[in-house]
Amino acid sequence: TAEVIAWGQVRRLGLAHRGVLVTAELAGQPLSGMLREGLDPAQRGPVMRAVGAAVNKLYAAGLSWPDLLPRHVHVVEGGDAGLLDLERLTTAKGRRLQADRLRQVRRFIDECRKYAVAEDDVVALRDVLGT
Repeated sequence: TAEVIAWGQVRRLGLAHRGVLVTAELAGQPLSGMLREGLDPAQRGPVMRAVGAAVNKLYAAGLSWPDLLPRHVHVVEGGDAGLLDLERLTTAKGRRLQADRLRQVRRFIDECRKYAVAEDDVVALRDVLGT
């Protein structure tokens, strides 16, 4: 994730009312842009596995992320994936986490298919995510 530079909140009656988060720019390129521009087929499998590994860390921590979309994933130097817009992360357990995970991964794959991602690349992602 991006490095946090500063954060704060405005409180009313002791409760959080508004928040702000300032982060450093995340290195790399959005996955959606890379796919739209035509990512080299030899790179797609490793990139999708890197995305799967990053998202797996969230799921392993019991977190659900409804904003899993190609535009929220950045591919950084060395083939790692960085994640953006994590403010909607929630905790989930058991069946709910499994259901959330399946729904989120299906939606992510559907979004990637709009960019003509090959089925081999989808398989690479699913292998890492275990779906």
